[in-house]
Amino acid sequence: MGVTLSKGKKTEIGTGPNSTNIFTINNHEKLDLEKERSCLRHDIVRVIFNGNFSSPIYDLLKSGAKVLDIGCGQGTWICEMSSDFPNSEFVGTEIVDKIIPHMKPLNVSVVKANVLEGLPFQDNQFDFVNIRNLLYDFTESQWENLVIPECIRVLKNGGWIEVSDAELKVENCGKESFRVINKMLKFLESKNVNPFIVYRLEEFMNSKEKLQRFEHISRPFQLGVWNNALQDPCARYSKDTFDVLAKFADPKSNIDAVTRTCMKECTINRSYFNVHRFYGQKL
Repeated sequence: MGVTLSKGKKTEIGTGPNSTNIFTINNHEKLDLEKERSCLRHDIVRVIFNGNFSSPIYDLLKSGAKVLDIGCGQGTWICEMSSDFPNSEFVGTEIVDKIIPHMKPLNVSVVKANVLEGLPFQDNQFDFVNIRNLLYDFTESQWENLVIPECIRVLKNGGWIEVSDAELKVENCGKESFRVINKMLKFLESKNVNPFIVYRLEEFMNSKEKLQRFEHISRPFQLGVWNNALQDPCARYSKDTFDVLAKFADPKSNIDAVTRTCMKECTINRSYFNVHRFYGQKL
């Protein structure tokens, strides 16, 4: 059974729930846990895609490029990329002060900026614009009319934009897993964010006449405990995620019991969700 609501439903413009507002980070312990979960997800996604990006920009990064990372968070992706490609310059944007990294490599800088209010950069400035894990922070209208156009504006002609995120539909989902995940999907819909926006992102990006050579690829991200090379990191990520979802779905429930049930269901059913990457080149 897959988790579904109103797939394809078009939600209209409104204020989307930033991820920091969905699960309020109001103390250092929660912040540290979120950082740990974010880094773990980063490592798993890098493995399943065999790299930190899919756009054909390896040679450009090696020789020296200017890269923008929208919503860089604590800087995991941008700092790792800066080490892999020391000749390139990396710029991150972030709106939450307390997660902006203080210690950064010499070829990394971070500015406080909100893409919805306009990026503080001139036109045609970057060779590569990267957006990860922000799909559900914005409404459909914001993605189509603000986020993507603004990223294309600061991108050089011939440069690449890449958007990467997970879909929220879980395949082979058990009854209890369905319950806690469905609670989150309904919450997103209540905030005018389409939980199935991933199925429309390709349409949004393709509608911009300034993009060519568009590609879309996806990979499965396993939930529960599968007997393979990703068993330990995916099991740890699954448990941490179900702890959060269970607490969100019903704060008064026995969180440990709910998580154990969800983990057992996902292991038996071999549940998974897909992570997507969309990328294209500016004309």
